[in-house]
Amino acid sequence: MPMKVFGRIIAKYKRLKKKNRNIVLIASLTSILLLVGIWAVLFSRHSKTSFDQQLSSNQSAVTNIENAPAMEAKLSYEEGTVEYKDDKGSWLDPAKNQELSVNYGVRTLGSSSKAIIELADGSEIRLDANTEILFSSLTESRVAITQNGGYVYNRVVSSTDRIYVISTKDAQYQSEGTAFMTVYSGDEQSVEVYQGNISETNYDAKISEGEKFIAKSKADPSKTRNKEKLDIETIKKNEFVMWNRQQDSSKDKFKSLLGFLSDIDGPSIEISEPTAGSTIEFESDSTIGTVDIKGKTEKGATLTIQSKSTSGSSPIPVEVNVDDGSFDTGLISAPFGNSVFELVATDKVGNKTALNVTYNLKKKSATSQKGIVLEIDDSDTDKLKLSWGLVGITAPDGLKLLYQKGSSPQYPDDIKETIAGTKTTLSIDKSSFSSGKTYYFVICRYNKSSDTCDILSNEVEIKF
Repeated sequence: MPMKVFGRIIAKYKRLKKKNRNIVLIASLTSILLLVGIWAVLFSRHSKTSFDQQLSSNQSAVTNIENAPAMEAKLSYEEGTVEYKDDKGSWLDPAKNQELSVNYGVRTLGSSSKAIIELADGSEIRLDANTEILFSSLTESRVAITQNGGYVYNRVVSSTDRIYVISTKDAQYQSEGTAFMTVYSGDEQSVEVYQGNISETNYDAKISEGEKFIAKSKADPSKTRNKEKLDIETIKKNEFVMWNRQQDSSKDKFKSLLGFLSDIDGPSIEISEPTAGSTIEFESDSTIGTVDIKGKTEKGATLTIQSKSTSGSSPIPVEVNVDDGSFDTGLISAPFGNSVFELVATDKVGNKTALNVTYNLKKKSATSQKGIVLEIDDSDTDKLKLSWGLVGITAPDGLKLLYQKGSSPQYPDDIKETIAGTKTTLSIDKSSFSSGKTYYFVICRYNKSSDTCDILSNEVEIKF
């Protein structure tokens, strides 16, 4: 009996323990849910406050831009046919220094037309022929331009208080203080940066000085969204860009900010030898002419030379001295006659200078090799046999045989024989010479009026 009672007590205790554990678990879960709820309420209030503050800040910024004072603008230069559009959408002939406002536009009509718009902050917007723009915003905080076609050179004064944006159909460019040209043609929408840096905000692209960004290309779709380096030689052929460079150079506020357009002069090339246009002679049996050109160019420039008279020739690199710009082309082959050589120097910016020089490469003819050619045969035991030829000359006053034991026998000290001008051979007994000694022989043409030898043969050395 007592054992049964004890068992019931134990069972009841287990039931109570299990029930208490469930109560504790429920209480814990309730506490957790309560804490989560409190946190959610607090976070919601904080987030709403932060969002409201951010929204208020953004709305304030927009309000500041919208409520900023209007930026004054005027059409200060017209060339050819230029019209402006008022806020009613009518295209009109402008007055002198026509004032422009937001929603006003300007267009140039015809191939010879240009226009310049000056903003009150000193910035200038320059339009090429057949170009149209519209001011969608024109305040001291924001200048926004829609370019509907053509070429616009944007000369923007640096400012931290004003945003400058110009847009085409598929691109939007933002600048704070730079010089750049926006293009909206039938072939492409692009931008070329000449000074400073700009941003293309549609594609998050940064375009630096000396670069071009192609937002969209119809002519070559593979170039869309590509950047490439500007070629200064191509730029120099663009009349509109060069006109803008002239505009910037003439104004104190821009002339020191030409950037990529600062240096447009090609490096000089100076030839020191041979003198350009000179004649270079070669032996009559030569098969080709050569020339070694020396000179100087700009330090740091690269140089090539090409024989333009040689079919199929290619430019050959020439080393330029880094210290003084001097160069030596080495021997360059070319055909005989008037041969043209082209030297091309390129500076670090990419400016090129081409210089053509002509040389008359000429073979010597038999008549041009004037003089006396002497030969001596000493194979005979008793006789020394001399023979000579007159090349391109005559000897009406005769010839003289000169010889001595030392080299370079001279007239009149070393005369040994007087010979008729028509004679071409002479034999001398070897007994006249000292055995074991070396003699030097020369035939010379005698000039009676001056009593001199005016032409000497080659010198021949004979050892007895």
